[in-house]
Amino acid sequence: AETKDKAKNRIEKLFEKGNKKVILQEYIEGIEYKKYLISDSYSVLNLFDTVSYFEDFSINETKYIKEEKKKEIENEIMPVFLDNLMEDGIEFQGILGLKFIISTQGEIFLDRIISFVQDIDFDILIKSLNMDFSEILYAMVCEKLAELDIEFNHKYIISADIEGKIETAEANTLNKTIELIKFLGMNEKTLDEGFRFWKR
Repeated sequence: AETKDKAKNRIEKLFEKGNKKVILQEYIEGIEYKKYLISDSYSVLNLFDTVSYFEDFSINETKYIKEEKKKEIENEIMPVFLDNLMEDGIEFQGILGLKFIISTQGEIFLDRIISFVQDIDFDILIKSLNMDFSEILYAMVCEKLAELDIEFNHKYIISADIEGKIETAEANTLNKTIELIKFLGMNEKTLDEGFRFWKR
């Protein structure tokens, strides 16, 4: 968080969700970019990406990440991470999320490894698919991901933590999606803060 008051509010939110411990680290100002992978132990596929504003809201629109940074993560960081898993003898089967912070200076930090999908991103995954999620899980368990063509729609989806409950809005345009998430109770000031921060 940028200020002590915001940090205090975010920590209180974490405890409200049942967390017993909070690890404090140096604040790195930057955009939160999450990449979710799915693996059946043999094949690894990119499942979906989100951009988040803290734990307040996420969106499946990644235009706020510069293309060169996406390529650096995809071509330089991800292969090293996956190679290290293999070298350690870890045959991973499941969904794994990697949360990156791209600082205002352009540096890329791997902030966190997420097992499965963060709550705020799960509805984005489900609503962005043009197929049943169970088909993907079945292909993963049967080690047939390489044969699977994962189909996505092209809707804009925003998922937000609104008073401790995850709400999701989807539409064919970004402006309409923003209107819908505000209608569901998303704090307009927080929403505007997030988009201004991403556009800097």
